[in-house]
Amino acid sequence: MKAMLASGGTLPRKGIFLSLRGEEKHAALLASLPDLQVLDVPLYATAETWQFLHEQQIAATLLHEEDGEVEDAFRQQRIDLAVVIVAGRLQRDFDQNYVLRRLAIDCNIHLITKIKQMRIFLHALASKELAGLPIKAWDEYQHNQPTEELIISPETLLSTQV
Repeated sequence: MKAMLASGGTLPRKGIFLSLRGEEKHAALLASLPDLQVLDVPLYATAETWQFLHEQQIAATLLHEEDGEVEDAFRQQRIDLAVVIVAGRLQRDFDQNYVLRRLAIDCNIHLITKIKQMRIFLHALASKELAGLPIKAWDEYQHNQPTEELIISPETLLSTQV
């Protein structure tokens, strides 16, 4: 979470876009639905994912890929987190998801492409107080002590007798 914020990312407040293809991916999303509901952020989804959310009684706005609605939502900055996860190894799935992933990157929208990453990220958003999340220097994470450098001059090395 801190790495995302430190690299210019933002916490999703405007909208979360979901495009998960395949029943296996939908089953994995099922575990994260309580976290999504706690966030109180509008959800947007492609047809297959929208249908799954609708069956689970989760409110989401359907965006049609072929009508350009996804692109419009991304370019109008209505979305600040995109979860785009491919179902399998079919070329068709890779091509469809490539366009969505590329569009998210082009519009500077934080992108999640792995189920585990999605679960961890959504759980952290839902369960942590992020408003005052401190960002520390790298050396503060290493046992909370600044690192010490050992500097030996060439003269010291030459004067040392073995």
